Amino acid sequence: LKTLIAKPTSACTARCPTCSGRKNLHQQLRKEQQLSFDDWARVFADAKSLGAVDLHLSGGEPTLYTRLPELIALGKGHGWTVSLNTNGSRISATYAESLLRAGLDKVMVSLYSADPAVFDAMRGSRGMWHKATEAVRIFSGLRRKHPGFTVTTQSILCRENFEELPELIDLHRTLGSQGMHLSYLEGD
Repeated sequence: LKTLIAKPTSACTARCPTCSGRKNLHQQLRKEQQLSFDDWARVFADAKSLGAVDLHLSGGEPTLYTRLPELIALGKGHGWTVSLNTNGSRISATYAESLLRAGLDKVMVSLYSADPAVFDAMRGSRGMWHKATEAVRIFSGLRRKHPGFTVTTQSILCRENFEELPELIDLHRTLGSQGMHLSYLEGD
């Protein structure tokens, strides 16, 4: 085991039409009790004993997990590199700083379109483009204060956005992303 991918919550701030398969899973998970912080501590200890060296926090939207900074610190306490995948909807300068102080090494913000209307439609929620782009700006601005911290972005290419790929790449770079992860929507 090299990397532990932990999803502390299945709750999300977006309503992406492309997440239909995951929505069914999340519907069931919401009915069941989520792991407590102590449960996560045991999972982390087990992963450490199995040789994990990286922790990747994802979700749903992991920033909805109220003890996320503590979870990051717990991972750092195991000597891990800790990364976070977020849609950026709950990031403020103060909250981002708390995540970095806890030990966050890398963040990947989802940003699917250079066009706010297209992005918001892909996220199923208004205002998400502005929140995501601001999150990338905030995290990028913190790199000076936290040397070694990495900010990347991710995009899913699909029929709604593939023709604007050059503009999307420019947006990622303009916002301060140090790298861009691209994948495609299966079956599209």
